[in-house]
Amino acid sequence: MQMVDFKAELRDCSLAEDALRLAGAERVASVRHTDTHFRVPDAHLLRRILTAEGSATATGSEWLFYTRPNRVTPRISMVCVYNEAAAADRFGAARPPVWLILEKERTTWVAGDVRVHLDDVTGLGRFVEFEMRVSPRRNVARCHRDIGQLRKLLRPAMGEAIGCGYRD
Repeated sequence: MQMVDFKAELRDCSLAEDALRLAGAERVASVRHTDTHFRVPDAHLLRRILTAEGSATATGSEWLFYTRPNRVTPRISMVCVYNEAAAADRFGAARPPVWLILEKERTTWVAGDVRVHLDDVTGLGRFVEFEMRVSPRRNVARCHRDIGQLRKLLRPAMGEAIGCGYRD
C-alpha cells in the first residue's frame, strides 16, 4: 500500500489532544509497541509486537516492510504488512540480523481519513505522526491537503519536523 506521512516533535500532548477533539477526531486506541528492526538493504523491516493499554501480555504482532525517503516534508511510503505466517513465507525462518529494538506508547486518533499517532518513544521523546493511505478515493494530492490541514491545527503543540524514522 502507498501512504503519505509526516512526523514532528510533540511539545504539548494535552494541547494536541484538545485540538484533535476540536477537529472532531476520535481516539481509537492506546497501544504499546515493541518494534524489532532488522538490517535489510535499501528498506526497513520490523516486527511489531502490540500490547493493549492495561494489558500485561501481547495482543498481537505484525511485520512491516517499507521504503520511505528521509525528508522533513510529507512523504510517500510504500508499505507491506504481513502476519506471522506470511512473514515466515516471505522472509524465511532465518531472519535478518537484528539492528535495534524500540519501545513506544502510541495513542491513535482518527480525523476523517487521517490517522494521527501521538507517540512516546522510550529514550527519544514525544512525537506526532500523521498518515493517510492513498487510494482511488484518496489521491496523493488529497492526502497532502488533509494532512496539511491537521498540521496547521496542531502547529501550536508541535516542535520541529522529523525527517527520519525513530530507528535513525
